[in-house]
Amino acid sequence: MEIRRALEVLRWEGAGGLLVRALRKTLHPALRIERVRFFENDLARPLPPVPARVALVYRTVSRADLPAFADSFAPFGVGIADASERLDLGDVAVVALVGDEVAGLTWLTTRATWVDEAGVWLRLGPGEATGYAGSVLPAWRGYGIAPSLWRWAEQWLHANGFVRIVEWIRADNVQSVKTTRRLGRRPTRTVWTVWALGMRRPLALGVGDGQRSPALFRRPPSASPLAGARADVPRG
Repeated sequence: MEIRRALEVLRWEGAGGLLVRALRKTLHPALRIERVRFFENDLARPLPPVPARVALVYRTVSRADLPAFADSFAPFGVGIADASERLDLGDVAVVALVGDEVAGLTWLTTRATWVDEAGVWLRLGPGEATGYAGSVLPAWRGYGIAPSLWRWAEQWLHANGFVRIVEWIRADNVQSVKTTRRLGRRPTRTVWTVWALGMRRPLALGVGDGQRSPALFRRPPSASPLAGARADVPRG
């Protein structure tokens, strides 16, 4: 690992993160050790906007809007059938537009969510939401669109009565950790995953089966989360 990169990892992940990276590089592919960090932000108060370096228009996309956005969602790997299913389940699509082009897309949900990076389920409580499948098109990266879009999504959740957003990031994704900390989100939990040659799936450590916040489970949680803080949350 080059010196500049090592110093950056040390700054954002600490000595433990630097050690894990060194071990992973040495032992791969016989052994993989990963860290997934969970963050949250308090939505009970108004949050200031985070401006991007390009003019953006933000909006949610409803079921009725979907045919007009089908081509725009395709570069993000979301087909119209997948998008329709997500919207029918109550998830919310949030887009950042540069002119008529969708430059950024993310999804919000209140459903129990599979965190593939950690091999656990996340169960959300009343007034809580999480995001998933967020991305900015390569042509529009470097303009600060991701944090700006996420802040608008947080503002939308606040306006609709939500009180907390929960997120997760692989600890080695330094850029995403930077973006998350820029938004003022505080770290809450860390889950370690260990995979050795011959194992069918990674072993998640530090889960606790719902005993800490956010509530994490190795199996699908039996209780369904509430749809949101208010029953009249608009979806479009």
